[in-house]
Amino acid sequence: MAYVVLAQFRPNAGPEVRKALEQLRTKAGVPLKGIILDLRNNPGGLLNEAINVSNLFVAKGERIVETKGRMENMSAVHTAPNSPFDIETPLVVLVNQRAASASEIVAGVVQDLDRGVIVGRRSYGKGLVQTTLPLSYQAQIKITTARYYTPSGRCIQAIDYKHNDADGGVVTRADSTKQAFTTRRGRKVQDGGGIEPEVKVADREFHKITVDLATQNHIFDFATEYRSTHDKLAAPGDFTVDAALFDQFVEFVRARKFSYRSPAEQELAGVEDQLKKENYAEKVAPMLASLKEALKAQAAADMQNYREEVSLLIKRELVGRYYYQTGEHEATLKDDADIREAIKVLGEPARYTALLRPDGK
Repeated sequence: MAYVVLAQFRPNAGPEVRKALEQLRTKAGVPLKGIILDLRNNPGGLLNEAINVSNLFVAKGERIVETKGRMENMSAVHTAPNSPFDIETPLVVLVNQRAASASEIVAGVVQDLDRGVIVGRRSYGKGLVQTTLPLSYQAQIKITTARYYTPSGRCIQAIDYKHNDADGGVVTRADSTKQAFTTRRGRKVQDGGGIEPEVKVADREFHKITVDLATQNHIFDFATEYRSTHDKLAAPGDFTVDAALFDQFVEFVRARKFSYRSPAEQELAGVEDQLKKENYAEKVAPMLASLKEALKAQAAADMQNYREEVSLLIKRELVGRYYYQTGEHEATLKDDADIREAIKVLGEPARYTALLRPDGK
């Protein structure tokens, strides 16, 4: 099974993805049983590279994307220009709410032509073509010149810039304005809201202590210090954050006077403020003091209670320092719910086939 991550649609993205797939196929020594193309967090990039990547999985001449603008030279139909890499092997494309633009073109092609299954979360919903024009003083301006449409004829633009809400802000398209389209096999899809996966996976939510440790740069700084004092790290697939290393991290954070209040402590602070406003604070002061102490002790234990997810971020940061992005992906494969679901879909041929049928059977 092949797994390829594409972070952005830069020049030569199509040839590079093809090369990676060819290397994986050669390394396997047998026909690939499945392909996972990871477009999560990919903000997009060059339109021609979105066409090239799409072309890897669909036949030459297939409709990839159509652009429609007010000016005639802004409208065009783009088809697959080359021979594909593979049009038969089961394919899963991973997307999330930060996959946009060119990523959505590729996902839309795969979905509309029933070439593969989309797994993850609804994509961002950027269906606009923008052109950058130079200005004086080395400045530039980006102008929206067209919209792009997937093979089924839908535009997945989510934000309606023609209308504003009561505060003057932009609004997303209302469900009542969305139109239904059909894929090649007759499955129903909608416009106006990104690419909706066939298999939805809930986004992982980290506890507040994990978020605070990350946003306050404690994990980043720990990895920096560790890298400066350790020349080697176990291979990405073998490395784990054991008890000794985690305890080392805890001591590192403690020495930095980590600022943390648990969600319960924050809620209690709000209750206390309200009690003061209503002149009840003195009456319940002993109870408040007791509750504060109990919550403070619980907050101190949160580091251990959420050790698994904290360790995951430590692992990701450390492996990235030694083995860069490739190693980071390899180290976290087993912990990635989207990838686990993709492997599961590819490992169940009957389910994979059913997901691409109009009746789902």
